[in-house]
Amino acid sequence: MHATESFSARQVLARCVFPPRPHVVRYARAVIGGIAAEHGFDTYVLATVASELVTNAVRHAGGGGAVELWVSIDPEHVCVAVVDQMPLLVLDLSSVGLPDDDAESGRGLAILVGVFGAVLESRTIRGGVAKVVLAKLAHGPLRPADIADSTMRPSGQSAD
Repeated sequence: MHATESFSARQVLARCVFPPRPHVVRYARAVIGGIAAEHGFDTYVLATVASELVTNAVRHAGGGGAVELWVSIDPEHVCVAVVDQMPLLVLDLSSVGLPDDDAESGRGLAILVGVFGAVLESRTIRGGVAKVVLAKLAHGPLRPADIADSTMRPSGQSAD
């Protein structure tokens, strides 16, 4: 995938390729945490976004090939994209709702939208053999000074 295929005017900050295994989520969090710190963004927010998207790709794409994590930036947004090899699972992410109260999963994307203000997109790429799920976040809320609500963080964790 060339940067121009999905990221057009965005500057690609990182591209990582992982096997579709659950343990790679921690590596994705570490990669994006470093990028966030380097660019002055809130590491908790971006690490949570990467974690949710990579977890979904690993869980739902199974062993269907590598999972790619792309991080890019444009003048207004930080974009976190995850590519997997399950193009049949492209969802309409224009309105993400909460699952039933007794559901054991399915809240991750709703958290990204409702708490972090992410705009989500999903589409097939590479001639229909892969899909990308993209979360766009405005720069402003990613600055630590703008995230004063400690209820968004695990106990004891502060903004970087």
